[in-house]
Amino acid sequence: PKLWLEDPGHAGLAPGVSSAQAVPRTDVPQAGTLRVTFDPVISAWDNEFTPAGRRSLAASLLPAKVFVHAERRVTPLTLEFGLTNRIALSARVPLVRTMIRANIPNDTTTNADSVLAATLADTTYAFSPIRNTRRGLRFFPGDAELQATVRLGPMDGRYAATAQLVVRLPTGHLDSPNDLFDLATGDHQTDIEIHVIQELTVA
Repeated sequence: PKLWLEDPGHAGLAPGVSSAQAVPRTDVPQAGTLRVTFDPVISAWDNEFTPAGRRSLAASLLPAKVFVHAERRVTPLTLEFGLTNRIALSARVPLVRTMIRANIPNDTTTNADSVLAATLADTTYAFSPIRNTRRGLRFFPGDAELQATVRLGPMDGRYAATAQLVVRLPTGHLDSPNDLFDLATGDHQTDIEIHVIQELTVA
């Protein structure tokens, strides 16, 4: 078997590493070829939370009651093996890093920070304290996927299509119901999906 390494974000990182598309693709590895793909995705949010609700950071000139910066970094490793030139089996295992930085600025006019602290300490609600994500709680597996891909139509030409059967496993974890700003690494349930990917080359 041959090995094909791809990294959409760092093409040319090493000899033999080719450029790749960071979008769903219609081609499959040739028979007997193992394709390894890295496709990291970073998402970040900045929000402020006031008694009026959530708003974006620049939406208000008033001091934020709680300022939250949240990041989710997903680094999936995909192994795809070509059974034939049209059929491939693959496994996708994502490593997810989540991080929350929360800040409660002092509000000397309404003493809202003290009210919020008292609410969080109330055992009736069982809320966790607002704090930054601890180092030991930043890295978790996401929802792993098993895929079967079939190439449809002609192998060359302007139009191409593939059909995929995807089974997503509950290997990720949900956000904590008691942590106001916790991030999930997956939906933690078994999903079965059918995908149809089409590609049209215009020029």
